[in-house]
Amino acid sequence: MPMIKILDGIHVSPFNPFAGEGENDLFSSYAPATNDRLTRAGISPGDFFRYREGVFGLFYNRSGSSTAVGNSVCSFQAAAARVATITSATAAVITCSGAAFDVPDSSGAPGLIGKLVFIKTGTGTGQVRRILDNTATTITVAKYMPSIQLSATDSSNPNALTTVPVNGDTLIVVGFDEVKKTTAVTDAVLGVAMAITTDGSLGIFQVGGPAMALVVGSTDATTVLGPVVPSATAGTLKGPTAAGETAAEARLACGISFDAYAGAAALRLIFLTGTKFIGACAPPLGVL
Repeated sequence: MPMIKILDGIHVSPFNPFAGEGENDLFSSYAPATNDRLTRAGISPGDFFRYREGVFGLFYNRSGSSTAVGNSVCSFQAAAARVATITSATAAVITCSGAAFDVPDSSGAPGLIGKLVFIKTGTGTGQVRRILDNTATTITVAKYMPSIQLSATDSSNPNALTTVPVNGDTLIVVGFDEVKKTTAVTDAVLGVAMAITTDGSLGIFQVGGPAMALVVGSTDATTVLGPVVPSATAGTLKGPTAAGETAAEARLACGISFDAYAGAAALRLIFLTGTKFIGACAPPLGVL
């Protein structure tokens, strides 16, 4: 499961912040291909870590496009490509002949490895397993997660499916190490992008603390210390409706605005409350 880790000492400071010269840290230009300091510090995709005033996470961008600085993101939802009909199965390998799953490759793309497969309907309904390996049409299951198993008998064989699915059963693949840009007012905001991150690449997203986020106030302006909620524009937040905060907005509020803003989409300073991110109750593992 995602964990919160305390991270310190990995920032780069070519300036003198005590002289008011500012500070440069690795988050503003993190490039996994050339910079592995996070992974060497023990941070894995899907993990959260605390740094300075904020809480951050390392995630794959699955938006289908690049995220811009300040884009609001939500946890990856099970897209159509991740919902499949099972055509055959053994205790260890599930086959979905009509699927087109993301495939692991030599460039480092993880495919579905490490994600969860959940048997949605049919003979083996309710079983959850980690994915050990996959092809475009098959999934090899790995050890399960005890805290989310729905069948008490599953612990008898943790490396395989206890009840083998049959032709016509359905499954869902869910990746908690992935995010996408918010696209609707009904999305639960996880955080905001810290840098431009291309689709399919790892990036750092802030989930708690003071952050710069893309906010649009041309329809629903923000108010001083008022809530910010997802807007209908992809990756952008807004203030509550002009008629007053609705119950839905109260549930989906992801932070508060530091100022009143009524203009076109722009980067604004907000405070992310971090109430929506997975792992909020996970204990720190220590100082790295």
